Amino acid sequence: MVLIRIICMGRLREEWKAVQEEFMKRIGKFCRAEIIEMRKGEREVVKRMLVREKERGARLIVLDERGGQLTSREFAGLVEKNNYLVFFIGGKEGMEEEIRKMGDLVLSLSSLTFSHQLARIILLEQIYRAFCILHHHPYASE
Repeated sequence: MVLIRIICMGRLREEWKAVQEEFMKRIGKFCRAEIIEMRKGEREVVKRMLVREKERGARLIVLDERGGQLTSREFAGLVEKNNYLVFFIGGKEGMEEEIRKMGDLVLSLSSLTFSHQLARIILLEQIYRAFCILHHHPYASE
């Protein structure tokens, strides 16, 4: 079974929690998915965690506005080819260069800049969309 772990700096605001829960429920029909929220002062813990994830065979995808972009179909291909994905979303302070360099892929969700809160929701939607594309679910053609 595919495992997708999303490691985020900072907590999600209350107004976004229902949206996150809805997408996690939908994604859960296709894979095992987890969200881990880290605090600002836990940067060193995060670095060790990311190293450990990579040692366990995870493909680390760092979300950063300076990264490359994929179409939704290309993103679905990425999901299809990997059974252990770890996404990292930095906090409002931005992305630390050391963490950025750790990524197997540095991915930008858009040429626009989003808050880390909104980036998390967009990522969840794209993960769900990817599974819908792969399983020919009608959501993917909406």
